Amino acid sequence: MRKLLSFFLLLLLFSCGSSNNDKDFLSDKSLSVGEKLQRVITSDYLSSWKLTSEQIDWLQAFYKSQNHQPVFMKDSALSKTGKVFLEETHHFLWYGLPEGRRLKMPENLTEIEKEVWLTLQLSTLINDLKTGCFSFDTKSFKPLKPADLSTVKTVLNRFKKEKINTVLLEVGPKDSTYYYLASQNYNFCKKYGTDSTSFSMKTQKEDSIDVWKKVRTVLSQKFKLDENSDSISTYKALNEYQLMNGLDPDGKLGRNTVKALNESNHEKALRACISMEKIRNSKVRPEKYVRINLPEFMLYVKEKNATIEAHKVVIGKISTQTPELESEIYKVVFYPYWSVPYSITSKEMLPDLKRDKNYLSRNHYKLYSGARELDGSSINWSNVNGSFPYRVVQQPGKHNSLGIVKFEFKNAHSVYVHDTPLKRFFNVAFRSYSHGCMRCDQPLQLAKTLLTMDSVGRKEAFTPEKVDSLITVGKHHPVSLMRPVPIFVEYQTVVGYPDRIVFYIDLYDRDEQWLRKFKKG
Repeated sequence: MRKLLSFFLLLLLFSCGSSNNDKDFLSDKSLSVGEKLQRVITSDYLSSWKLTSEQIDWLQAFYKSQNHQPVFMKDSALSKTGKVFLEETHHFLWYGLPEGRRLKMPENLTEIEKEVWLTLQLSTLINDLKTGCFSFDTKSFKPLKPADLSTVKTVLNRFKKEKINTVLLEVGPKDSTYYYLASQNYNFCKKYGTDSTSFSMKTQKEDSIDVWKKVRTVLSQKFKLDENSDSISTYKALNEYQLMNGLDPDGKLGRNTVKALNESNHEKALRACISMEKIRNSKVRPEKYVRINLPEFMLYVKEKNATIEAHKVVIGKISTQTPELESEIYKVVFYPYWSVPYSITSKEMLPDLKRDKNYLSRNHYKLYSGARELDGSSINWSNVNGSFPYRVVQQPGKHNSLGIVKFEFKNAHSVYVHDTPLKRFFNVAFRSYSHGCMRCDQPLQLAKTLLTMDSVGRKEAFTPEKVDSLITVGKHHPVSLMRPVPIFVEYQTVVGYPDRIVFYIDLYDRDEQWLRKFKKG
């Protein structure tokens, strides 16, 4: 028994001694950096870092291709590039990635171990920037995976000549929309910080006491305003803040302005992450297409990644939200009819009919029971309650709620893009007023553009002049496109432009479910 106990004591002492000497080779001056690297990247050594077999295999393949020479070290210490990149790894939000995507660095690493950790971190960072870190289908984060060797080497070569942040901001989808957002988000985070402090301000109507003092406090914490600023400077800063949030710079503390003020910079940066992820996850776009971004209230005609036309749009109210969808515009209809949806006839039109029996004729509506037209003024509308038993169709003309042109595409929501006689809503920044369809500013120009694109192969080209003649005639005239134009209706709340970033209001609160996940990410 005594011999057995002695054996286990010796075994324990040997094991402990072996553990303490695991890193002794790192300080052995007789070994080259390459020899030390070879030992560090063995599976046994890296097992304590809790890396996946894929990550370990990648490291071994990478350093083998480098003849086991370091990329972030010089003279046995981290190089300037290594130190700068190590600092950048603390700013994942600046690059549009949640902090949780940063590899957890083991404690008390030697310089050679930091070399290996930085190389793996660069690889997983590049992969996230290129292919995305989150799946909106499964509503979960993707596993951390290394990028391919050639891509990592290309980035490392660029590090030698260019600023690291400049190179990393260009990693990702080759799309100007993405690049502007990536670079402007980086600038925002660096300038204003990503503090998680949120506020609980109320609108000016709800709380008018010391409201400007509260605004000054909020803007001083999140917008670099001097807390001792006078009212003029505070008002000017509020105007700038409203513009940054896609609002009219009117200096008024309405519902949307207060919502923007109450949101922390951390949440704004996370919404930028979500917007960038949507672009990273998007499919390859066709050469020509129409894109509508709902929170931005804008429609774009795109060709070869360039915007050739931009239109303001009015979208659905919070109670009648415009859906996200993907379809094809297959028809342009001049002077369309409007078949009024049941939800509008029963809830909104019926009270008007009860007050005014001539409401239908005065607004150019016709009433039908099946295929039979009825005289609306002869019906006792006070007896109509509950369900609305008729079909209402508004006749073509400038008075028509769809205006003088409509763009049709198949979808399950019965929505489309159309003109409107209510032009005043295009003069405000926050354009959420419709029943769900998208009202388009300057729709005739859009019609001319789409029909000109579709002219190739037609017996007679559809010129802008031909569109003008159809408008002059003033008759209902549908035109089917020979080559339907893809349309993408999307929801991206943060948008980057060449000179600024805008954190549009999450008007439908569709980012909320993603924010909860990205905060944990």
